[in-house]
Amino acid sequence: MSQTPQQPPSTSEGLLHRLGHSGDAEAWELFVRVYGPAIHRHAVSCGLDHADALDVTQEVLLQVSQQIALFEYDRSRGRFRDWLRRIAHRRCLDLLRARRRRRERETRAAVDWDAGKLVAEWDQAVLEELTRLAMAKAKGQVEPKTWLAFEATWMRQRPPAEVAVELGMDVSQVYLAKSRVLARIRREVLLLADGDPPLPSMPVKESPPSGETFHENPKSAE
Repeated sequence: MSQTPQQPPSTSEGLLHRLGHSGDAEAWELFVRVYGPAIHRHAVSCGLDHADALDVTQEVLLQVSQQIALFEYDRSRGRFRDWLRRIAHRRCLDLLRARRRRRERETRAAVDWDAGKLVAEWDQAVLEELTRLAMAKAKGQVEPKTWLAFEATWMRQRPPAEVAVELGMDVSQVYLAKSRVLARIRREVLLLADGDPPLPSMPVKESPPSGETFHENPKSAE
């Protein structure tokens, strides 16, 4: 003859009464053996890992030990284990919320750092490409000697006086050639960038040494 399954019994009022009286170590040990694993399983079901579930179990048991003396069992208000489950569930939610906030802060910090790095790398890549294209166009718009003077002084960082001797130019003409090519590059970059201001590392016009002046005759440099 089969037996009809019965609902698990509620926590006995006798155990609750014993728990309410301090010093009953046997009652507390029985309570922990019954409800400790249940609290732990509930915490894991809520999404906590084993270590956090153990923490929740200990905290809930501690809370029960502190409040059980004030607990008045009223069967009409529900089962004791439902009250205990609500305590455990609230603690799980608190821990999950704290973990989410911490993860969001860590994620925001990582995203902010990555975003700053990516923005800098993006700006540099755009600048290099704009400059490369602008330089190619400027090279076709000036005399070969003008470009050689610019290339030697700006790209290769050679002394203007040395370049002037090599190209048969005055030092002032070398500075003028460099300045004019840079000006062309700047204008072309602005055109290619649809009017966006040049980036911080965009080359700027350089002044000649003190006491030297540019010859403004375009043919002298171009």
